[in-house]
Amino acid sequence: MIFLGSMFSINLLPAYEKKVIRMEEMRRAVVFFSVLTLAVFSAGILLLNHGRGDHAPARGP
Repeated sequence: MIFLGSMFSINLLPAYEKKVIRMEEMRRAVVFFSVLTLAVFSAGILLLNHGRGDHAPARGP
């Protein structure tokens, strides 16, 4: 419900300030999803490489 209250208060602001607030919210969303994507990608790389050390038997002659 806090979100709805903030949306109603944004409507009382002048058009320029509404745009500034929306741009800031968009920037925060982009940063959030960028960090989330980086974390998932990093965890995936770590999990895929886990256990691929020198203890694996060698193949070939």
